[in-house]
Amino acid sequence: MNGKEIAQKIHVRNLERVEVLLEKGIQPKMAFVRIGEDPASVGYQNSAIRKAERNRIECESFVYPQDTSEDAFLKAFEDLNKDPNIHGILVLRPLPDHLSYEKISQMIDLEKDVDGMSPFNIGKAFDPKINDFIPITPVSVMRMLKHYEIDVKGKDVVVVGHSLVVGRPLSMLLVDEGATVTVCHIDTKDTKSYTQKADIVITATGKKWLITKDHIKEGAVVVDVGTSYEEDGKVYGDVHFDEVEPLVSYINPVPGGIGSITSEILSERVILSASKGLKENE
Repeated sequence: MNGKEIAQKIHVRNLERVEVLLEKGIQPKMAFVRIGEDPASVGYQNSAIRKAERNRIECESFVYPQDTSEDAFLKAFEDLNKDPNIHGILVLRPLPDHLSYEKISQMIDLEKDVDGMSPFNIGKAFDPKINDFIPITPVSVMRMLKHYEIDVKGKDVVVVGHSLVVGRPLSMLLVDEGATVTVCHIDTKDTKSYTQKADIVITATGKKWLITKDHIKEGAVVVDVGTSYEEDGKVYGDVHFDEVEPLVSYINPVPGGIGSITSEILSERVILSASKGLKENE
């Protein structure tokens, strides 16, 4: 499964939609919010900006010192919420320990929450509707499965990883499509005993090569969401691709998989938010 192929199709649609907005005098704009100079955050931000600008989305970075007080940051963040020219806000992590992720996630404007960090938007995974701002990675997984016409209805699916932004909302999206879902996590006694029986295995732990050929039955579908950055400078997935690929019916590489899709959906949501402004004006 080629994430770049799916991303390219979304990219073409994004450009078409932006052209309509620009003709109406609306410039989609996204705010990137970062506290401190964490190298991984800086790298992700630079990459995300490049991809957003490919979609003709204006990007602005709001960078605050590591020691910015919570009161000062929340006041600045509220200004972004109220800025009518900003249609999407992405808060980069990690945050300093003295800043409450919970407070930020609860105060972000729901229509600008393009990454799906708000508890309200996360909760929409329980009853998903088109254009809901559910966390992006689970939505990207579902887009990939749909693109390759992989029907999850009636299938036994194992999700490895139970984070609030991937594993748990993804399990709800799968259940909504009729899958029988098992969620494994760090406290699961024998993950292999579950994955070996699964029709579809989706893993999102960030642990290099956690899933090997011994975890997967022949003909299964494997979706690798995990990424880990090793000392050799390479990016690895949760799945030992070379071992598992000969056994399965579908599998995606890392890199070149889910991450490619998430970047385009991020732009898609900024465009959608800007379009809501157009409808209101009309």
